[in-house]
Amino acid sequence: MDRLKKRILVIDSPAFINLKIPLQPLENTVYVTTPRVLNELKDRMSELHASVALMQRVIKVENPSESSLKEIKKVLRILGEDISRTDISVVALALDYKKKGENVTILTDDYSLANVANYMDLKVKLLTKKEFKSVIKWRYQCPSCKRYFKEKKRCPFCDVELIRRGRRIRSVDP
Repeated sequence: MDRLKKRILVIDSPAFINLKIPLQPLENTVYVTTPRVLNELKDRMSELHASVALMQRVIKVENPSESSLKEIKKVLRILGEDISRTDISVVALALDYKKKGENVTILTDDYSLANVANYMDLKVKLLTKKEFKSVIKWRYQCPSCKRYFKEKKRCPFCDVELIRRGRRIRSVDP
């Protein structure tokens, strides 16, 4: 396979759930996912689809590096995002491939995952939702005193539950 033409697609759970993975290997395309994604599949159709794709060697299963996992966790703190450990593993695996200079894209339907990936300049293809247009930084605001906080807790001044508010920090290139 020509390294310049090879495309890496990192697969999140919705790609299996929506049956978006081909069951025959595509030329110059490598599908990869993490063990966490496969463990997250609960319905019989997506489990069967994943099993066939694995048997046909369409998909490789890999764990992301510890260094990429740490980078993603730092970005989560910066953006105020809260994504699952599975989603963290997907973004970290894509980051590993990006660091190797590969042409990598994440297939998902998760806007929070897409927000983190886009912040890190990783390409994302949303499967069934509208395309992602902006990177959002999340903060929490007290509806009573209007103060902002980085974490979702109760307002220390008013003892009121905080509301999540997003602020666009940059556009995403199409």
